[in-house]
Amino acid sequence: MRACLIVVGSLLALAAGCGDGVSRWSGEGCQPACVNVPDMEEQSLVCLDEDHSEIVCHDMNVDDPACPTGGIPTCGTGAGLPRCGGEGEAQRPLCR
Repeated sequence: MRACLIVVGSLLALAAGCGDGVSRWSGEGCQPACVNVPDMEEQSLVCLDEDHSEIVCHDMNVDDPACPTGGIPTCGTGAGLPRCGGEGEAQRPLCR
């Protein structure tokens, strides 16, 4: 039973993106994500698919996180998800 709980807990952590240093917007296809840079105290803004693969997005030419209104996307928000200068849903960046 304990092993089952550990497996379920690990899967939930991966699904939430918190277990691997990835904060990705939910949804199909390539979505903007903030990824912890190993050995540094900063994050990188990338586009990842559902399996957290950056290569797939690069191959599909949708690897550029951008703000719909022309602003600059950032990872430095309280929620941990990429934003375009604000905390609201309308400020969500896209992968182009």
